[in-house]
Amino acid sequence: MEGRIVVAVLTAIVLGNTRAQNTACSGYADVVFVVDSSDSVGQADYQKELDLVKQTVNQMNVAQQGMHVGLVTYGSQSQTVFNLKDHGSAAAINSAIDKAPFIGGSEDILGALNRAKTQMFTPTAGVRDKTSRIVVLVTGGRSSNKALTKLRAEELRANDIDVYSVGIGNGVDVDELNGIASDPDTRYVYTADNFDSAKALAGVLGPKICNEIPEDPQFLPPPTGCLQKADVMFLLDSSSTIGQTNFQKLEDFMKNTVKNLDVGPDKVRVGLMQYSSFPSMEFPLNLHSTRYDVLKAIDQVSYMGGGANTADALQYMRQLGFSQNSGARPDVPRVAIVITDGSSANSAAVSTEAENARRDNIGLIAVGVGPNVNTAELQAIADDPDSAHMFNPNDYASLAGLSKQIIDAACSGTLLKMPGWNKTPLYIFMTSI
Repeated sequence: MEGRIVVAVLTAIVLGNTRAQNTACSGYADVVFVVDSSDSVGQADYQKELDLVKQTVNQMNVAQQGMHVGLVTYGSQSQTVFNLKDHGSAAAINSAIDKAPFIGGSEDILGALNRAKTQMFTPTAGVRDKTSRIVVLVTGGRSSNKALTKLRAEELRANDIDVYSVGIGNGVDVDELNGIASDPDTRYVYTADNFDSAKALAGVLGPKICNEIPEDPQFLPPPTGCLQKADVMFLLDSSSTIGQTNFQKLEDFMKNTVKNLDVGPDKVRVGLMQYSSFPSMEFPLNLHSTRYDVLKAIDQVSYMGGGANTADALQYMRQLGFSQNSGARPDVPRVAIVITDGSSANSAAVSTEAENARRDNIGLIAVGVGPNVNTAELQAIADDPDSAHMFNPNDYASLAGLSKQIIDAACSGTLLKMPGWNKTPLYIFMTSI
């Protein structure tokens, strides 16, 4: 295991009805938090750990057909505070968390993980068939037997339980956190410098848990986007300036977007390319025929690192990504979601490729992430008017919740009609500093 995490628009041939969602989370999972309540943390910082758990729960869609949550705490011994079946709303869960008593004593991580494996994921405790099953360890210390603790975590993973490690403060053993967590560590290991800053991890941890893919595709939420028939290609900037943490957030954005697409051979086809100094095809439009398969494939994408050549990537996508050999169809809109760092070496070349896309009847939307984007380059990429086709979310953490907003903006926008299509096909161009 290596590494760790520290602390627009789509258009359709036919417009369908959209359904409002209260949250960007649409997960179907059974989640057990395992929280350190030992003397090495202390009662005051234990309360800050519980605040982190509550804030993470608040990111979730807790419901009968959504997320279910259980809680185990541990000190010199472990205890079940509440089971997966006990509380049906985030408010009820938060109220129960507030009542979780401090235990004290030494750190029995081994016993707590064993309790999670043997008692929490059982029908009696409320585990459901074919959900994603997740353990989130929140600790401020280390176990007395690292080898056995890693072995117990391996048993969890062998039973199809994903394990997240959240280490807080300088008392944790990073090697142990990595050994407990699922792979890759960049997705499943989180750290905070101190207990006061730990709560900020909820904004990343909550969406990440929500985007775990259920074992059975029938438990995916129904697609709600207006795009009904199109060829959609994601193009990810995977250069060094993005960084591993933000790359994970880009994946969350992709998965949230795909969840809103009605994927099928005769409906929406989805492909994925990424680039740094050179572009690379991850999977073409005709490889995956279901939404579930696309989501699973996104989970397998690895961060590249290196330089960024946006202009060549746009050209590669236009010429090869939408070729007949890649599964592009001649009679449907061609939609590309281009996500880039924004620090292109040649803005003039990017502008030229944007015009080439428009020449080929491809509309473009620019989304600049952060406060220091290259506005002139964004304006060159975006179709007119810029006010309708250029977006500027504050940071990468905002992307996961932006998918539906971008889709709705496309479906309600007034775009030029192209020959043979009811709506202009779009590129969605995303950029940051």
